[in-house]
Amino acid sequence: MYADATHLLKNLRNCLLSWGKLFLSDDVVSREGLVTGEVTVDAFIRVIQFQENKELKIAHRLDWKCVRVKGFEKMRVKPAQSLLSRDVAGAIRLLVSQGLSPQSDLASAFFADQVGSWYTLMTGRREFDSFTKNYPDQLQDKVSFLKVFQGLIDSLKFEGSQEKKPFQKGILISTSSLIFDVDRFLNHLGYTYFQGGRTTTEGCENIFSTARSGNPNPSPRQLRGAFKAIALSQLVRNAKSGNYNDDDHVPFLSALTDALQHSEGNEEGDEDLVPTEGDVVIDFFDANSLVYLSGYILRKTVRSKRHYCQSCISHLVISHEDLPQPTDDVSKSLLQLLGIKDMGRLTKPSDLGQDLFLTLEGVFRQFQPNISKGEAHIGKKLTSKCLTVLSEKFSNLSLTCHSSLLVARFVKIRCFFWGRFLNAQIQKDPSHQTLVASESNSSRSVKRAVVFK
Repeated sequence: MYADATHLLKNLRNCLLSWGKLFLSDDVVSREGLVTGEVTVDAFIRVIQFQENKELKIAHRLDWKCVRVKGFEKMRVKPAQSLLSRDVAGAIRLLVSQGLSPQSDLASAFFADQVGSWYTLMTGRREFDSFTKNYPDQLQDKVSFLKVFQGLIDSLKFEGSQEKKPFQKGILISTSSLIFDVDRFLNHLGYTYFQGGRTTTEGCENIFSTARSGNPNPSPRQLRGAFKAIALSQLVRNAKSGNYNDDDHVPFLSALTDALQHSEGNEEGDEDLVPTEGDVVIDFFDANSLVYLSGYILRKTVRSKRHYCQSCISHLVISHEDLPQPTDDVSKSLLQLLGIKDMGRLTKPSDLGQDLFLTLEGVFRQFQPNISKGEAHIGKKLTSKCLTVLSEKFSNLSLTCHSSLLVARFVKIRCFFWGRFLNAQIQKDPSHQTLVASESNSSRSVKRAVVFK
């Protein structure tokens, strides 16, 4: 019997926000070497406040919406998933390591890490999230983790309350069921692997909520038409909003779109771009976030099945063994954030890769004000400028064969980050809030300021 993992995660998040804090058992505190067992919302708020006015965030999905939930917002899965995740745990640990958060916040980081890892196994649909007999050591580690996590949840305490919360009972039941099914399918029914994501109701709930989004009470014919449209849209691109996670489909048509856009080249010159005055300064946290982002871009490009390139990998990527270990002096390393979050699967940029993307970031910031002016083909112009600077700086080194694609994707992502940052700043403006308040519900789209096309 399974209690749906997504609902359990939301209930756990809601309970933490309602109580403000919860307590780990003394055994857990001693085993993990924590200074306290108190898990607080304040630890997450410190990360939000630190990165609130930053473009490059150390936990890019974490914002005020994750800790300020009310009404129907409590039903959304993504804010809960963003709050209690390994990504946020790494951000908390980074702030603690730099002395910007107290050591007591490590308890919150540990708890977020454990919950995020549990949720990944319970809802995993990817190869490295599944339970497979092909890797017996990893299989044993995952099952052992689930059993230890059961003890962690069972021993949670709340101030002034001794009875177990419903989410605790649900997590214990669901985790026990998953452990049982893993053993049954792999050892008794002869299956090679088992995915926890197949036990959730996300797929069913997602397709019906999408089909009924336009018409809450569709007829059978209308529902069939909606299903056909959904099936086609699955081949185009993932939805940017929704309460549930994406499945493991492949957006074939969006790959064709990306290929067409890249094949068009950079026809626009960069002569219209006006640089800002003064030096560009990239601080430690921005540089760590940038290196983390560059690893993602490299993984999606030169390490993807479609663009796999051993030559680019040999120049721009380092192996997991070469990553600085926690015992090393990495307090100022640009790989510190990546090392904290890594479990052996993240792509690590080499020194050349780090230098390349730091150079791109410097060029982007130098011409950043041009983005909000509404200039035509600004993306192509920035890409052309970045390629020009790279060819000059690395003149003694032949640029990799995928440099144009890497730069184009970097510019696209950074323009999105910059636009999102400006939108957030504009919405904080009291005059903008007054304008929104004066509008009717049917025209609330004014809340989103158009800053980049």
